[in-house]
Amino acid sequence: MKRKNLLMPLLLISCMVLNACSASGTGPAANEAGGEKETVEVWVGKVAGEVSDWDNNAILKEVEEKTGTDINITWMDPSSFSDQLNAAAASGEFPDIACCTYANRTTLRTWIDGGIIAPFEGEVADAAPNVISQYENNESLNEIKIDGKIYFQPVYWGKGNEPNMGIIHVRKDLMEKYGLDEIDTYEQFVEYLTKAKEDGLQGVTFTANQGFGANNLSAMLGAYGKPYTGWYKNGDNFEHWSVQPEVAETLVLWRNLIADGLVSPEVWTSDNDMARAEYVSGKAAALIFNGGGHIGRVQNDMALIDESYQNMILPALDFGTGTRGYTNEPMYSGYTVIGGVSKNNPVAAAKVINFLVSEEGEQLTAIGIEGRDYVKNGEGYDDVEWLDERFNDGFPTEANDAGAHPLASGIVSWQPMKWQEFAMLYGKDDSYKEWYNAQRENQVKYAVDAYGINSSCNEWDKFASTQADLYNRAAIDAVKAASDEETRQIWNSYIENFMSQGGEEASKAMNELLKEQFN
Repeated sequence: MKRKNLLMPLLLISCMVLNACSASGTGPAANEAGGEKETVEVWVGKVAGEVSDWDNNAILKEVEEKTGTDINITWMDPSSFSDQLNAAAASGEFPDIACCTYANRTTLRTWIDGGIIAPFEGEVADAAPNVISQYENNESLNEIKIDGKIYFQPVYWGKGNEPNMGIIHVRKDLMEKYGLDEIDTYEQFVEYLTKAKEDGLQGVTFTANQGFGANNLSAMLGAYGKPYTGWYKNGDNFEHWSVQPEVAETLVLWRNLIADGLVSPEVWTSDNDMARAEYVSGKAAALIFNGGGHIGRVQNDMALIDESYQNMILPALDFGTGTRGYTNEPMYSGYTVIGGVSKNNPVAAAKVINFLVSEEGEQLTAIGIEGRDYVKNGEGYDDVEWLDERFNDGFPTEANDAGAHPLASGIVSWQPMKWQEFAMLYGKDDSYKEWYNAQRENQVKYAVDAYGINSSCNEWDKFASTQADLYNRAAIDAVKAASDEETRQIWNSYIENFMSQGGEEASKAMNELLKEQFN
């Protein structure tokens, strides 16, 4: 077996590199019984984590044993991963498994039409019943089928839908300092930000270095029962979220927050890490960010700065409209695909994916091998004791760090919430667990449905980049406008451009598709 940890610069994407990658996976490997294991070449667009010797890694060997395969795993620079996959597709040297690609719909369609990636059907489907069951048990996954076929293993952290992006984080300790018992309404949120500004802090921070993200509208649009992404169901029909008239009003609210100095000026140059750091460090009083496991990780990092800092998730705010909610979204990001070219072994690849998404595979990559990496001191996993081999097997080396193995993240999942929460709550007292559970309840307390977030058709594929460009230019202009009326005019112009530049016809086609999927 040969494992590689390669950070390949863009200039090395060549046939020489691709041939070297594929050469490492040639030839079956003999197992102990004298039979042959099926070789599976895996490319992953992320760093390799704590593992220094993949040839002898016990967790990977266990996956191979369970699947009857010999896995050659190559870790690649995520910044050039898409380019490397495109080059591999063009040369016919596609890997057996390509993990967590964010290729656009047009590229994926090209790969499918060219036989570069294989569907989960026939013997491939038979080898991956756990993949098939995900689609059977989650209606929203129908959105990512192509021509009615399953091509993608969604890289998941959960199996359903819930609000995840655009969640409002605030500091509970600051609320107490400012004499605020709760922040339930928009007016109370503005009061909190105003007091923070008077206290010398920045107001709310978020990521806007590449434009004003639509996720920042989640709580505000929820006040009108509208999602910030996908399609809104209006009776029996479906309309794109961005052409709803209420979008202009939510942009007016953001324009006023910015004009009143209640938004950090750092947002226009901040990526996710920078915005998070501004909040965690205590410089900003609020953060628009993700929920889930991020809640606890943000709190843990805050405590390293000042133990008095306490992160709190606000339920979607009440705007007095009678409706409230963050946007419900599928709990996955990115797709893992199986190679379908002549050199590939799609059935063996399906076996590997099938095991990793199983409960046994999730547990193995989350906590390791019982008796080698840990022992249980009770019936469940609330009281486990880590053994020294765990740190040799590629799990985090810090004492009492219950984090997962590198195979748990970016392959078929971002580590399921069950095990994210296990790692985060391991060793914590009851008060911390109660705090965390309360924040998770706030995150999902009020929700607004979105439809077709990942659905598409040929007409929408052709228009999608135009829509994104129109939105990005109009949104940033709208929130920086000189007046509320100018903001509304900018958004009315956006809707007109949306319709006249192909959106009207593309929306009609999507409406017909979504009616078939959801009505």
